[in-house]
Amino acid sequence: MTVSVVSAGPLTQLGDWKLPLTVFGAWGILGGVVWLWAGRDSSAVGTAPSPISLRRVVSVVRTRPVLLLVAADAGILVQYAGQTSWLPSFYNEQRGLSLAEAGFVSGVLSFVGIFTVLTGGALPLRVGSARTFFVASGLCAGFGGLGTFLMPELPAIYLPTLLTLPLRLDWVSPENLAVIYGSITMFSGIAMFISP
Repeated sequence: MTVSVVSAGPLTQLGDWKLPLTVFGAWGILGGVVWLWAGRDSSAVGTAPSPISLRRVVSVVRTRPVLLLVAADAGILVQYAGQTSWLPSFYNEQRGLSLAEAGFVSGVLSFVGIFTVLTGGALPLRVGSARTFFVASGLCAGFGGLGTFLMPELPAIYLPTLLTLPLRLDWVSPENLAVIYGSITMFSGIAMFISP
C-alpha cells in the first residue's frame, strides 16, 4: 500500500492516471496468475472440516464481540481508505505539495502502520484489560485521522490492530474464527469501497 500511494503521483506525472491504474492492475492480474499456478491445495492428509451452516454463521456474526470487532475494523479501514484516496489531493491543493510529495506523505500512513501493528500486537500482552487497550487505540486512531488534515505539520498517525482478540474468546473454534475473519474482511471491504 505504501508503494502504491507513494508511486501514484510520479507515475501520473509520466503520463496520466491510466499509467498507475494499468501498473497496479497488472500486479493484481499477476498475483491471480501466480495464485492459480502455485496456490494449489496441499496434499496433506487429514479430515476436511465439516461445512458451516448459514444458521451457525449468523449466530457467530451476531455476537457482541464479533459485531464490535467488525465495526472497529471497518471504521478504521474506512478512515484509512478515505484518507489515502483523498489526502494526496488535499495536500497538493491546500498545502502546495507536488503530487509526488503529497503521495509520499500519505504513504507514510501505510509504512508507519507496519510498526504500529507490531506494537499493537505486543501492547495487549502487557496491558491487563483488552477493553482499555481498544478504547485508547480507538481514540488515538480518531484523533490521528483528524490530525492528518487538521494539523498544519506532518500528520499524527496511528493504526490499531484488532485481529488477535478473537483468539482470546473461549467459544471460538477454528470454524467460528474463519467466520469472524471473513465477516471482518467482507464488511470492511464493503465499507472501504463506499467511503471515498
